[in-house]
Amino acid sequence: MGFFARPDDLVRIDFDEGPLDGEWIMVRRRLSAVEINHLSHSMVTGMTLGDDGAVSGMATDTSEVDLHKMMAWVKRWSLTDDSGRETSPNRARLETLLPEYADQILAAIDKHSADTAAGDVLATDPLPESGSGLAIRSRTRAPRGSGTLSPEPQD
Repeated sequence: MGFFARPDDLVRIDFDEGPLDGEWIMVRRRLSAVEINHLSHSMVTGMTLGDDGAVSGMATDTSEVDLHKMMAWVKRWSLTDDSGRETSPNRARLETLLPEYADQILAAIDKHSADTAAGDVLATDPLPESGSGLAIRSRTRAPRGSGTLSPEPQD
């Protein structure tokens, strides 16, 4: 298990149905915490703070959320231009992608992201008692694909 997201660690997703049948995309295996935070906040364009400093209003623009998601995840693909030449999934190309293709790519990203998160469920493992009398537990990853937590130890 690594602690850091690597931009060059890619996963191939093959499309075997729908408008992209026979095509593929290469997506990041994982995004970093900062990249996820940027995606989560990419639609916020302004905030209003109350007298107590709490957020009392927020202005949002959701028009580019899907674009930002595809830019963060998709790094290569098999899509070609009208002449059959390879293209790259850069901002300009993603902005001209037809809706039926963008929708299928976004669905694949969402599934990949959910599958990755399910494999990263944190489980607890008991460790010996510490000198302070408190039980110390380490946080380890559950087996990939299990989607379950390890059972709590019995006292």
